Amino acid sequence: MNFDLTSDQSTFREALGQFLSVEVPIERQQIFGGRSEVQYQFSREINRKLAARNWLAVGLPEEYGGGGKGPIEQGILDQELGYHLILESGACGLTMVAPAIMAFGNKVQKDLYLELIAKGEIEFCHGLDTVEESNGLPSAERDGAGYILNGCSISNSYTDHADYMYLLVRTGDGFQDVSHVIVDMKTSGIRLEIFPSINGQTAAKIHFENVSVSDSCLIGEEHQGLHQTIYSPNYERTGLRRYGSIQRVFDDFTDFCYGSAPDGGQPLAEHPLVRHQLAQRRLGMMTMKLLCWNVAWLQSVGAVAIAESSAALLFASEERLRFAEMAMEVLGPYATLRNGSPMVPLLGNIEGIYRESLNLSESGTSDMHRNIIAQQALGMPLNDM
Repeated sequence: MNFDLTSDQSTFREALGQFLSVEVPIERQQIFGGRSEVQYQFSREINRKLAARNWLAVGLPEEYGGGGKGPIEQGILDQELGYHLILESGACGLTMVAPAIMAFGNKVQKDLYLELIAKGEIEFCHGLDTVEESNGLPSAERDGAGYILNGCSISNSYTDHADYMYLLVRTGDGFQDVSHVIVDMKTSGIRLEIFPSINGQTAAKIHFENVSVSDSCLIGEEHQGLHQTIYSPNYERTGLRRYGSIQRVFDDFTDFCYGSAPDGGQPLAEHPLVRHQLAQRRLGMMTMKLLCWNVAWLQSVGAVAIAESSAALLFASEERLRFAEMAMEVLGPYATLRNGSPMVPLLGNIEGIYRESLNLSESGTSDMHRNIIAQQALGMPLNDM
């Protein structure tokens, strides 16, 4: 394992960092715990500028509009986008749908979707979560050369902006009889029920009422959805964009502690306990970084890093909470102020990251990831997730 970048990769990271430093002024950066339509549209604009340089999908083959590189370069991009606090958009297509189509899709599907993803022209949402009252996943009943979809799913990834949905459906009666389809969100019979989530964004309950999709929407073979569900989210769970954004707030918080106290007194870092806490969380940040880059490295050598990606995401989710709790304790009442308050420290990112960190079910619950680690890395028996 070697995490040193090649000269070309280092050059790419420098050029990317310089580009983002110019293109993303502080007033356009994401504030944790909130998402505005202006920020979202700005993120789409940045994506298109990156795509014009063949940087947005740098890990995809050139024949599909990508940069022709690999997971390391894609990881560099993700980390820099996170560190520059650019609101995430297009991520479902880049990190989940594109890898799934590359691995399981046919040539028609690759030609249809990948270049549009690489250009930042389309937005995907994903429907992989079940809804209890609908008895699980939406059903997909055979209807000639296609399926009729009925039921509900949950999505938390820009459903209100999505052009397509990457949807897990039930195509049989058995436990493993599930499949993935891509559904045009303009298809008749789809109804969205939007509701706010704790991180300031929105989630949605998607209702499917006799929604017709053709066989061409099926990704891979029928009843292979469970295998694809284990495989494709690992690229999203690499977590380098998540790491980059948390590291940025941690760096800003550290600088703040060594500057001055919110009330103008002596710097917070003059207190030995604060220095100790900063050192502890610095260790956590370094561990998070290594876990994330380990996943990217494994992917670069052709490995399917199932347990490793769950370990990285699980640690990152819990380390984010540990950092947020520490920062709230150090800053005291000032930490509860939101962006816009005249005395708010760090633009309100501490309050926002604390609120976001309370959501420990991002990309799957903590218990689910512990089960994956137990099964895939330790060979323990399957348990309900």
